[in-house]
Amino acid sequence: MVKICESIESSIKYWKRFKKKERNCENADYEYNLNYSTCSTAMDLCAKAIFAYTDTGRTAKMIAGFMPQCPIYVITSNKEIDRQLSMVWNTYTILVEAKDSIDEMIDDGIKIAKEKQYIEPGDIVVIAGGASILAGHKHAKLNKTIGGVLKV
Repeated sequence: MVKICESIESSIKYWKRFKKKERNCENADYEYNLNYSTCSTAMDLCAKAIFAYTDTGRTAKMIAGFMPQCPIYVITSNKEIDRQLSMVWNTYTILVEAKDSIDEMIDDGIKIAKEKQYIEPGDIVVIAGGASILAGHKHAKLNKTIGGVLKV
């Protein structure tokens, strides 16, 4: 069974499927659109991976739903989310110690990924999640950030 799964999995062109997926640009779900943009950026840059910070698992699940070709490394300090995401396709959790800033936690997660050789020097990764743009802004629903692009 493992040989069959590995054979089939390696033959699927996930970015091609991603491009063909219908998307309503007028969708008012800003979180959906930001996560779609994360996947689109990863595809356009031939990123080695997507790193997603999450404390609830929503970001990772939404990104996994777009089925990007590159792996999704989920950075979290939440042990329950770590266990739950083990069942989500193409997600690999990196459990980090809780810190005062999300950026520090993302940095720790990337360091762990380098140590475990998930990524190597020169790899391009896309980061989903990060600190809010304006803390306490009156439009909290819109106050989301993609994070950025990093060359390791």
